[in-house]
Amino acid sequence: MKKGTKILQFVEDNPKCRLIEISKFVLEMNHKNTPKENRPVLRGYYTQAIGEMVARGVLENINSRYSITELGKKFKKTPYKKTPIQIERQKQAELRHEHFEQFSRSSNQVKEWNIEQVNNRGYVLHVRELIAILKDLPSWARVQIASDEEINSTGDICNTVYVDKIKDGKLVTLFPINVRYN
Repeated sequence: MKKGTKILQFVEDNPKCRLIEISKFVLEMNHKNTPKENRPVLRGYYTQAIGEMVARGVLENINSRYSITELGKKFKKTPYKKTPIQIERQKQAELRHEHFEQFSRSSNQVKEWNIEQVNNRGYVLHVRELIAILKDLPSWARVQIASDEEINSTGDICNTVYVDKIKDGKLVTLFPINVRYN
């Protein structure tokens, strides 16, 4: 009989037992031929495996009292077989991964489309296009921009940005130098 099956049988035979009782049972089961003075320390013995059983839904812990669930009774002979809870969690994780991959591909397609619009038009019209261009540059690249509309002086992007006032808001005019998107 498998160790997991024996643990589930013990919990079924001793409903509402404490973790220390389960640990004692497993210690006795694993070290029945070992003298008591040479056995491992009981405190925390096998608690990770018991916690896994609770997480899988085959045992339940209510007020530090453990009992076997209906799912545990069903999986008693095959205690390490994936439970419906685990199968559902795995499906959800795979779905999240697939959505993340699709989002990444979609983000790259949008970025490429914005850069293509700039290349076709010959200039940046929208902030999203500028963001796409900036994201396409290496992170160590330095950007210089004109600080006024006559391009009389240039400086770091964080220090000088010319702002034109428009009716409802602000228009930020950027004049990039040595950009490959011309």
